[in-house]
Amino acid sequence: MEQAFLLFLTRGFEATSMADIVHATGASKGAVYHHFASKEELFKAALDRYFVDLVGTDRPVGRDAQGFEDAVRATAASMVDSLAEISSLGADLTAYYRFLFSAIDRHQPEVQAVLAGRLTALTQAAERNANHGAVHTSLDPATLAEMAITTIEGAALLAALEGPDRLDDLINRAVDQFLALVRASER
Repeated sequence: MEQAFLLFLTRGFEATSMADIVHATGASKGAVYHHFASKEELFKAALDRYFVDLVGTDRPVGRDAQGFEDAVRATAASMVDSLAEISSLGADLTAYYRFLFSAIDRHQPEVQAVLAGRLTALTQAAERNANHGAVHTSLDPATLAEMAITTIEGAALLAALEGPDRLDDLINRAVDQFLALVRASER
């Protein structure tokens, strides 16, 4: 699956054939088809492994955190870890974003469900803060959650463009600035 994922990143879904995948893995054609009946099935497995499993809410995020700030930082850390893992495969992170955009065309409900799970976890953390008087802002919890995701995703995209060595710095700096703005709006 890793080899198929890397081929999807570099060539795209349409330009990658099952023959290319078989050749890249070094496995026999029968072995590859034993595990994956089609290129589409392999693409879906790669999406599950390199997006759903890495970014989905099964990883520690806001639902496990005590408050909104903790949830935002946990979400950012999860994003950094996920992109670092993908980068460690030798993958270009801009190619990863192309992969995700092509995945939206093919598997929009799954991609939307992952993002909705992240938004829900962050919204619930913001609601917990609001209910306990920890956050006094005119922004509703859902808006705060959307802004947090936008900040993290935007910083991750900038890091993909600048290179993986800036990943941690760019995302964490953007999160620090976002949270400073939220705290300033509480006054």
